[in-house]
Amino acid sequence: MRKLMICGLAFLCVGLWVPETEAKVAYNPRFSDSDCRYWLMKFCEAVHAISENYVEKISKEEIARRVLLRAARDSGIKRFFLATSAPFAGASPECGGWATKLCAAFNERELKKVSLSDRRHMVDILIALIAKDLDKNSRYEDESAIRVEKNGYYGVGMKLDLISRPRGKKGLLVKELFSGYAAERSGIKRLDIITHVNGRPISGITIKDASAPIRGTRKDSAVRLTVLHPCTGKTNIYELRRDSVKERAVQSRIIGTGYVYVRVGHFSGNAGESVERALRLYGKTIPGGIRGIVLDIRDNPGGRVSHASHIIGLWVGKGKTAYITMNARRTNDVLTETEESPFTRGVPTVFLINGESASAAEMVAGAFQDYRRAALIGENS
Repeated sequence: MRKLMICGLAFLCVGLWVPETEAKVAYNPRFSDSDCRYWLMKFCEAVHAISENYVEKISKEEIARRVLLRAARDSGIKRFFLATSAPFAGASPECGGWATKLCAAFNERELKKVSLSDRRHMVDILIALIAKDLDKNSRYEDESAIRVEKNGYYGVGMKLDLISRPRGKKGLLVKELFSGYAAERSGIKRLDIITHVNGRPISGITIKDASAPIRGTRKDSAVRLTVLHPCTGKTNIYELRRDSVKERAVQSRIIGTGYVYVRVGHFSGNAGESVERALRLYGKTIPGGIRGIVLDIRDNPGGRVSHASHIIGLWVGKGKTAYITMNARRTNDVLTETEESPFTRGVPTVFLINGESASAAEMVAGAFQDYRRAALIGENS
């Protein structure tokens, strides 16, 4: 159960039971984005925010030391840096030491030869490494990822994860297929592995880099995917056409007579409001009202706890403990602010969960279980 939203260079999702937090670090107004020290401060901002808000006690020095040493061991990361691995390997545990080593790694004199976007990419990679080292459910989203979440993109309709394969190869694991898009229509299945895009093997340090070739700039443009089906061991090639994709946090439909299925893929966008609207719609249109609800959070990685709290309130009412924030320094009860929905009152609810349900998704599951508002079915998260 780990998630935190940090505003600054971008979003970094880490930490247990921690609400949206804005990290503030004083910037020297003399620095500009063409100055090496500007990017150093951007990195320091993320380190500071994690140290202050992560559930487990971890110092800024330890966070920086881990990420720099990891960078030194990864040959794929090294090529984004203009210095040798020596500055990383010799990173000092003292704050001034690691900051100096990081600045040396950027090599200010050489950095001037690098484009602004490449400098930003270097910092993005370092912060992404922090997320990888903290726990398996932490993730980093840069500014472009946030824009994509809001505006959509041209793709084939899949949620993917970057994985390692035998002999040092990489692949893209299909975690979810979006209804109505090319990937689902083609016959690609959940847990299939994409090994090549347009004939080229999967590469990249982050999921953003690795999945970028699948996305395009035009509707109806073609992309060729080589897909391994682990169940059969067979490999197939799929020629797909991109479409405008906007991931919906919530999908719902009527199943059977009077029963409603609600799928919450992630707690972002307007997830809480979308669940409330779906309940209102079906509650008013189903003759005799809703008889039962299936709330599906399988493979939900979490997101904004405000949306999770909203959904909890729809079932348990206003003023109940939704979750407890906790880090190395303090704990705090956070109460629901949403009134109980008249369309959930007394309605049996089944809650579907699996091993990939994390963070805010686990928070909702725990609240439903504690307040005895749903029967949980599935796997341990």
